[in-house]
Amino acid sequence: MSSTIKSNIWKMYVGTFLNELMFLAAIVVPFLSSLGLSMQQILITESIFATTIFILEIPSGYFADRIGRKPSLILGTIGWMIGMAFYAFSGDFLLICLGAFFWGIGTSFNSGANEAMLYESLQHLNREHEYKKVQGNVFFYGRIGAVIGGLCAGLMASINISIPVYATFFSCVPLFFLSLTLKETRHEIEEKETWNHFKRIFRESFLHNKQLRYFILFTSVSGFFTIEFWLAQKYWEFLNVSFFYFGLIVAGMSICSAFVGKYGKEIEEFIGEKFSLIIIPLIAFVVWIIFASVGAVWVIPLFFITTGLRGFTVPIFNDFIQKHSTADRRATIMSVKVLLNRMVFLICAPFLGWITDVYSVQTAFLIMAGMLFGFSMIMIFCLRKVGVL
Repeated sequence: MSSTIKSNIWKMYVGTFLNELMFLAAIVVPFLSSLGLSMQQILITESIFATTIFILEIPSGYFADRIGRKPSLILGTIGWMIGMAFYAFSGDFLLICLGAFFWGIGTSFNSGANEAMLYESLQHLNREHEYKKVQGNVFFYGRIGAVIGGLCAGLMASINISIPVYATFFSCVPLFFLSLTLKETRHEIEEKETWNHFKRIFRESFLHNKQLRYFILFTSVSGFFTIEFWLAQKYWEFLNVSFFYFGLIVAGMSICSAFVGKYGKEIEEFIGEKFSLIIIPLIAFVVWIIFASVGAVWVIPLFFITTGLRGFTVPIFNDFIQKHSTADRRATIMSVKVLLNRMVFLICAPFLGWITDVYSVQTAFLIMAGMLFGFSMIMIFCLRKVGVL
């Protein structure tokens, strides 16, 4: 049994690598623009993705807690395959929106379940103390996939901008078969599963546990980093960067986030847990103000810094939540974290897309920096009040 459970860990490494091998990601904005979509429409499609997650994130996490991590991951991979098929084989705005919907379904059923399976696999092996390190490794291998995907996407797009989209669809196929080989880690739960049980999870985890509540709210800053990725490609277009260099830039960003995520535990131990939480939004705020003020190629390496911050948040944020959760609610709580991140995107992204179309991408960065600063200051105050900071 232990050897079978142990195989989950390397399979999570491979699975994350394949998942992040998103050739489309490096050129998604130019690709959708080539189909005639405005920046507002592009972010509307991504908002449909975020809305789908908003609706399904908690139910899918609850599904993973009740039915199993493995069935949830299998359903998630199927959703990804269907969603990417719409991107690859259609050129209509409404069909792209449908693809974003299915991609959101896939992401909902994967998020929460994969983190829970990883943590519980380590528990079975009496290695749960290694979670932060292993989670950093998972993120590292995912970023390596993103590096390869970014480099290849630039080359593919220089030939035909649709090729990376087809490649992304076909990369989902081995991910599906890999998910079929995972070993279930969910403990059998004797309690009768009812809606009241879910309400008890929510009440005990969020209403009674103030530290967990405010920490999960604080993790919503990750939603702004997601918006940055979409604005970044518009910013590179503003600087007249060619598609080939899009791939190189995304690869560099992925390398940076990979190593920061891999060594996130060591970085946190060096600078301190409390200071780590404070500098994440602070550095992002400063960098985005620079983007808003300067329109020059030399600022592009600053994207490596903000992407590194995103990599830093993964092991740090997830470790805190895992330690403050129990097995019967772990996937549900992780899903709530993702839901809140997507809520930030859902609320802010279409507005910032409109700002980009009507004014400029630099104005969008300026407004986003202000949003991040205001939200972070409120959350830091709350975390200090409950003793986390």
